[in-house]
Amino acid sequence: MIFMKSGARLRSFLVPLFVVIAGNAYAASFDCNKARSQVEHLICDTPTLSSQDEALAVAYKTALESDPAVRQRQLAWLRETRDRCTDAQCLTIAYQTQIQAMGEAAPAMPAIQAQPQANPGTSALQVACPVDWSALADIDGPNPDRAIFGIKARDWQKAHLDMVLAKTKECQSSTGTPESLRRAELADIQTRAYPNAVAAIERRDQRLRQEEHQAQLAALANAAPAQPQEDQAKPAPQLSEREQARQQRDAEFAQQSARNAEIEAQRQIERSRNDKLWIGGGILAAIFAAWFWNKFIRNRCPKCKSTDYDTTSVDETDRWRGTKKVTEQHSRGSRTRHVSATYVKKLYSYRCRACQTEWAVEKKEEL
Repeated sequence: MIFMKSGARLRSFLVPLFVVIAGNAYAASFDCNKARSQVEHLICDTPTLSSQDEALAVAYKTALESDPAVRQRQLAWLRETRDRCTDAQCLTIAYQTQIQAMGEAAPAMPAIQAQPQANPGTSALQVACPVDWSALADIDGPNPDRAIFGIKARDWQKAHLDMVLAKTKECQSSTGTPESLRRAELADIQTRAYPNAVAAIERRDQRLRQEEHQAQLAALANAAPAQPQEDQAKPAPQLSEREQARQQRDAEFAQQSARNAEIEAQRQIERSRNDKLWIGGGILAAIFAAWFWNKFIRNRCPKCKSTDYDTTSVDETDRWRGTKKVTEQHSRGSRTRHVSATYVKKLYSYRCRACQTEWAVEKKEEL
């Protein structure tokens, strides 16, 4: 009997303990046994954060039913706000701000979506003929509260554009404009003005989401107290070995690319310098060759060194047959052979115009 009472007491103690342990393992909106990041472990280990995570999951599900764009905003918040926190206080403020934002988004969307479905006769849309489509360009303007056709710029939706297009068709049918001109104007509106207005609505929604996100970040920064000096001095979370290896490879690749670029630049400089040296050497060689020919090879008067002379006579002194080497190019290469040729010796007589000196030069020529 005593053992039975002891076993009953032991079971009454172990059952609540098991319930508490199981409850702590799944306290958050996700499976804590699969938590990987430091933030997720911190949420699972802190009951307050676990409760806030569950509350945010409920608010997110409600807001997602009204606005599918909430999914992208939630992912951006997880990536840019929640996962950057390093302590429980930062996460608490972040969750409070996001829960409030989800609670405001959930009831607001049905009202916005219900407005274009209202009866056009009682809607706030005020369009007069002829319809000025250029006014819709202010939908994504700097003032979202500006009234366009009786509706604020921030409240315009694609359904409103359909109503304006229907009003445009009604205005065209009531005028005496020819049918071909009406079709041309309607086609221009459908291919240019209407798509531009839809794009303006998309740009406005994107800008409003960015402004809302920036406001949340600013509120989070203002609400968070200054971190203690020792908290600020905490080292950054350690990266995994795979991430460290990847960063090391990227750094080595960047260094190698920089070295290759530096070597290529030096080679370019050296090639440019060598080209300049070759050009300068060629010019100097040409100048020296011209000077040498003019000084030692060019025919001139042996007495006064003048190059102004007349050729008085040319006499042939000898003639003979000989051979010369000829290189021929063909499809299979080149071939060198000797061919016969006729050579003559001629005696050239000259008279200087300056000093009247006469001289003769014998030259060998080939006929």
